[in-house]
Amino acid sequence: MSNPSKALRDFTYGLYVVTTEINGEPKGAVVSFVTQVSSSPKAVAVGLRKGTAIHDFVRQTGKFVLHVLSVEQKSLAESIYKSGQGADLPQELALGKTESGLPLLRDALSWVEVRVTEEAGEKTDHRLFIGEVVDGDKIRDGKPASLFDVGLSYGG
Repeated sequence: MSNPSKALRDFTYGLYVVTTEINGEPKGAVVSFVTQVSSSPKAVAVGLRKGTAIHDFVRQTGKFVLHVLSVEQKSLAESIYKSGQGADLPQELALGKTESGLPLLRDALSWVEVRVTEEAGEKTDHRLFIGEVVDGDKIRDGKPASLFDVGLSYGG
């Protein structure tokens, strides 16, 4: 018998953090379902699990910052993950703000600020947020992490 779940676990996924702000409080979560979907205008898509706080916060605000983590940042990802998907970010994080005031992880490799323009996934366990990149920058050099690089898997 075939097993599509095993095949789906071979898909490559990066290691990212989504941040947003609710009532002046920074919120964040580790995510992996991410891709660029357009060059003009620049746009990305992020899949967030329905029922998580970060899903609800992004849906409520319509904006977020997507951070690319490096292969050396597994412990950073784990600390954010352990804080809860969408809970307050760990106090030890070096946070800044984008020009529009969203929380920015200063230690990430790079970041893009996204304004949600579309949603998809009414019949799936994740909602796809598609949005225009309105700002962003590369913070430092390094190798972007994949889940394989840090010994994690997701999906299937």
